[in-house]
Amino acid sequence: MPGLASLEVCRRALCGGIIFPGHNKGSAVQVLHVATECAPIAKVGGLADVVGALPRYLTREGQPASVLIPWYGHLPVVQVRRVWQGEIRLGSRRYPYRIWRDQSGWTEFPLYLLEQDLFRPPGVYAHAETGQPFAQELERYVLLGYAALELAHAAGDRAPEVEPIGILHGHDHHAAFLALGMYYGPFSGAVSRPFVLTVHNALYQGRYPWSEMDLLPWRRALPRADFDHDGAFNALKAALLLADRVTTVSPAYAQELTEWAAGGLEYAFRMVRSRLVGILNGIDTERWDPAHDPYLAACYDIRHLERRLKNRDALGQRLGVRWEGGHFLLAFIGRLVPEKGVELLLQAAPALLEAIPEARLVVLGTGWSRLEEAFRDLEARFPERVRAWLHFDEGLAHLLYGSIDVLLMPSRTEPCGLNQLYALRYGAVPVVHPTGGLRDSVRPLDRDARRGTGFWMRAYSPAALEEAVRAAHTYWKNPKRWRALQRRGMREDFSWTRAVGRYLALYREIIEEKPWNSPARTS
Repeated sequence: MPGLASLEVCRRALCGGIIFPGHNKGSAVQVLHVATECAPIAKVGGLADVVGALPRYLTREGQPASVLIPWYGHLPVVQVRRVWQGEIRLGSRRYPYRIWRDQSGWTEFPLYLLEQDLFRPPGVYAHAETGQPFAQELERYVLLGYAALELAHAAGDRAPEVEPIGILHGHDHHAAFLALGMYYGPFSGAVSRPFVLTVHNALYQGRYPWSEMDLLPWRRALPRADFDHDGAFNALKAALLLADRVTTVSPAYAQELTEWAAGGLEYAFRMVRSRLVGILNGIDTERWDPAHDPYLAACYDIRHLERRLKNRDALGQRLGVRWEGGHFLLAFIGRLVPEKGVELLLQAAPALLEAIPEARLVVLGTGWSRLEEAFRDLEARFPERVRAWLHFDEGLAHLLYGSIDVLLMPSRTEPCGLNQLYALRYGAVPVVHPTGGLRDSVRPLDRDARRGTGFWMRAYSPAALEEAVRAAHTYWKNPKRWRALQRRGMREDFSWTRAVGRYLALYREIIEEKPWNSPARTS
């Protein structure tokens, strides 16, 4: 099999001018999204929100799209129809599998579920009960990629219930074996599709000792020098080098990945810079709509912000406190892990609460046990002013967005971030450390008083967080200015309809390339 240096010749030979079977120029081709999560079926983080929303909005814009995810053991039994079955040999074992198409209406787009015993234990990335990672992680992701290629190969012919697939869109390192199988594995010469990779978080890379890669029957074909990083096979690096386009979830994050945010793979992102694009994620403006949100005690719109006070009353009852309109209400919503700037908040909070008597703080989330314990201690120190709600509660999250004055996002790194987008839509003002999508979505008031929508920290430090919150508090004390600020944020358009247009343009660009411009792949 060819190495990277000759991949362009290989691709032209494979395509032979017929890139998409059954595709007529000018007609839409189906995009198959391959991922490990898809909301609302299987969700761990923001990846699920994107995979659950992007295909839906693509479909609404006339671009057929579908999703393939594993059928995890914790998912409910639903009405399905089998569309394919197959088998893959890895090492000395054979792994039979089946692919089902959901018939229960979970999604507005075709949803395919990959069934295999490897995915039977409850949990997405780790055992639901023990929290331990799955031992056969490599086999799981090889199988996911293989099944996606098999589905694309069979669609419309041997699997008539599956619409022909023209573009393969993989998410994060889990989809790397899709590209590897297409260029070096059993589907080389049989399946030739454009491969788009979206990187949601480059710190998760899929590292495997080369000895484990011996499971692959086509292991010897892999150009080890190209896919190696620190002496191990790196799935994310392989996916980057083989992708026709690489997207990330915000323009600023795309730039940061080439500089400092890629966990050691900055050089690989620089290698693919010419085909790297950042597209800011959207939000589901139907599910996140303060005018029609069933989780709110009082729905409201941009003209009736005073109704948010009723939500604050409901929030106080829920949390067991009495917080009124005269209180300056702050909240942190998210995972309690270092990259979210949680430790900065813990250091800054006591000084802020002492300096601003009317300040109140709610923390909603779960994460590292020592950080959870630290917030319990903070609540014990300020029992009437701090609430630490340390478990997942989506309804409470909605109620918080509809009640709070300020959302705190002091993240050290934030590829896109969705919470600040929800906050702006609900009239809550973000205080952020300007990294990744936070820089792209929140305009600082101190730089643009007329168009600003929030407050930036000047540095990544507790002092800078405290300074930004104090600035927000000063602004909040002028109700007229604060209402104007809230309304500016609510007028921002962060819908998926806006974001989908960027993906449509990218897909068109790929399928219209003649001849195929194989990316420059160098080690």
